[in-house]
Amino acid sequence: MKIYFETHHKSNGTWSHPKARENYEQMNVIWAKALEDGIKITGRQILEKVLKPKSGYVCGLGYGVKPNKSRALELEALLETEKIESEKRNGELIDQIQSQQAKIDNLQDSYDQLKFLIDELRRERGDSENASVSLHED
Repeated sequence: MKIYFETHHKSNGTWSHPKARENYEQMNVIWAKALEDGIKITGRQILEKVLKPKSGYVCGLGYGVKPNKSRALELEALLETEKIESEKRNGELIDQIQSQQAKIDNLQDSYDQLKFLIDELRRERGDSENASVSLHED
């Protein structure tokens, strides 16, 4: 868009043609809308939307430039949306994994404490059985 402005705007501040001014204003509207909607769009895509390429010629860009087709732009926007959704889902899954890991750690601590208490009870029980056996032997 900057190149379009520089090539269609005279040094005295006027436009080379009223249509050039209209086109530039449309470009700014599309750019602002994309920003507002959080859609990533390039200057070239904006140029192609406003200047509507015809049979291998893109106004302002010349012949031989291959314009992006509207279907390609739709797919690109869809892909970007899917990417954002998958990143969001990925973050949710990471949070879930961390939460489950914390639960596993708590369960492991509880298991270790119970095992310790059982071993301690077995030792006490073993000591008391040994003491009662030695009392009966006397």
